[in-house]
Amino acid sequence: MRVASLLAFWLIGCASSSSDSSWPATSKQPAFPSPSAAISRGQKLEEMGKVQEAIALYRGAKPTNEIRTRLQVLESVDKYQDVKVNFSGLAGYKKLQRNLNGLGFKAGLWLGDGESLPNDNTEDGTFGEGADGSLLTLKAHEAIWIGCNLGPEVVFATIVVSVRHWPHLKYIDSTCNGQMDDYVYVGGATSTAIEDELVPWTNFKDLSPAMSKEQFHETLKKHNNFK
Repeated sequence: MRVASLLAFWLIGCASSSSDSSWPATSKQPAFPSPSAAISRGQKLEEMGKVQEAIALYRGAKPTNEIRTRLQVLESVDKYQDVKVNFSGLAGYKKLQRNLNGLGFKAGLWLGDGESLPNDNTEDGTFGEGADGSLLTLKAHEAIWIGCNLGPEVVFATIVVSVRHWPHLKYIDSTCNGQMDDYVYVGGATSTAIEDELVPWTNFKDLSPAMSKEQFHETLKKHNNFK
């Protein structure tokens, strides 16, 4: 099962269906947007960095699972200000960067180990290109690395935003190697995940943003069969 479907089950949820797909037309009804209208408008506000406006919009909408999750993410935005998120130059990375920066993360493209800035054609759905001319395919970058110094509230916000944008992501691991301890890396190498014998996520019920930092990282390790 793909990670996107799992997040739909637990993290993101599905917006409740509603016969009202637009703003109410009569003054006799509460002036609240339908969930679908709120999410559509809220996403644009998030991308523009207008966090408080998005929060106000979601608070006034019908509280579906996705609305609640978006509120949880946005209301913790002050915790993200010093958190660094790096990512591979996969298709559409610029939009992911805008979304993360809009929430306050210090998000940027990873350019280490000789990898260059991908061509601008990544915006139209094609793949980025490494320094050697090889394509950066989605299948080769299915992992998220979580620094061991980060708490679950920050991690969940990153996962929600990143997997919504790149639903192919399916491996998640905690790392404490002295180099990535304080940031999140999105689009990590699938080859590394396989080499480390990581287990794809098929159920998120064991994870909770209410966990302590220690509990969260221990749960990740346990899932991946690490002692």
